[in-house]
Amino acid sequence: MPKNRVLHARITDDIHEKLTRVCSEIGCSITDYITSVLDDSFDQEPREIPKPTVEFISELQNARIVYD
Repeated sequence: MPKNRVLHARITDDIHEKLTRVCSEIGCSITDYITSVLDDSFDQEPREIPKPTVEFISELQNARIVYD
């Protein structure tokens, strides 16, 4: 299967270290591991992810993101 899309995500150094360690232990690439995890997750019930509320403050010309 051709891989022609790039996934960009910001992760912490700790998560990156864990990811590279797991991939090294099982002998696969990060791409193959992430693809496998995503494929498996699509078969599960979606879990609740909090959606931020964005409040625009016109006086400051700024936005504040509030997680409920």
